[in-house]
Amino acid sequence: VSTQSTGTSQGTTSVPTTSADPLTSQETTHVDPLTSQGTTHTDPLTSQGPTHTDPLTSQGTTDTDPLSTVHAAEETVAKTDPLTTATTEAPSTPKPQRGLLEITPENYSQIADDSIILFLDDVNAGEAQGWQFIKAQDGLTIHRKKNTSGDIDLMKGSITINTPASKFFETVVEPTHLKYVDKYYMDSKILQHFDKFHSIVQYLYRLPFPCDNRDFIVLEVNRSMGDDYVSMVRSINSTKIPTGRGFVRGEIFVSGYLIKKIDDNSCQVTFLVQVDPKGMLPKFLVNIDAKDTPFVLVRIKNLVEKGIKSFNADK
Repeated sequence: VSTQSTGTSQGTTSVPTTSADPLTSQETTHVDPLTSQGTTHTDPLTSQGPTHTDPLTSQGTTDTDPLSTVHAAEETVAKTDPLTTATTEAPSTPKPQRGLLEITPENYSQIADDSIILFLDDVNAGEAQGWQFIKAQDGLTIHRKKNTSGDIDLMKGSITINTPASKFFETVVEPTHLKYVDKYYMDSKILQHFDKFHSIVQYLYRLPFPCDNRDFIVLEVNRSMGDDYVSMVRSINSTKIPTGRGFVRGEIFVSGYLIKKIDDNSCQVTFLVQVDPKGMLPKFLVNIDAKDTPFVLVRIKNLVEKGIKSFNADK
């Protein structure tokens, strides 16, 4: 699964040189008031801060729109999922998610800072930190890191793209590109907008029959760092946001891009991804599929360099 991104602008910001544990850090002095009306995706580089519906206070709905929430107290009934034709059940409120952070207007900026530090640590790490070379193909180099504390491997891909770093950043922060590079992508929606760099976003993905579809609730961070850029997401505590019928809520430990300027017309892009789709999928099958996830970089390269809009351009 590749989930990038719906942030709204690029702006210069500094990343702290010291790190706080993102699982425990809650302090911040950054307070951004929220608005309370519905929102749709806008151009991430020109948006002045769309309004939204606060998912933590909105009432459930039985609307058939897959982005709508359902009543947490709704009775469980059998239903045929129109997206997979598989028989599913209307879910209740998701089970508690251990280890996932609850994002608030008071702590989102600090959590984003801490997440970027951890993200960059893995991007810049090498074989001494457990990364193993997998293969090189179509200009893409892929590495894998076994997870010593869980079952899902961490994957990393790196490629040179002949387009300005700023243009690549503009491409990946706009969710429209996903429908051209990820055949499983269905839709995405901003649930809570903190500022032009940070949002809570829901991503929807269609899985092949007979699997249920997946949704992910993430904190999305899009920042510039001088001539370089970071666009990344991580799952958050979303127990107050019910899943829709026919969906299983997955978890993204990390997914994102580090975009480093080479010169005015090229950039080096590193993609890091670690996703647990949850549900009944065996973890060994998830890891087999994950090894090819970095090939999304080849498809984005073909999109920005040649205008190729094909899921199979990397095969």
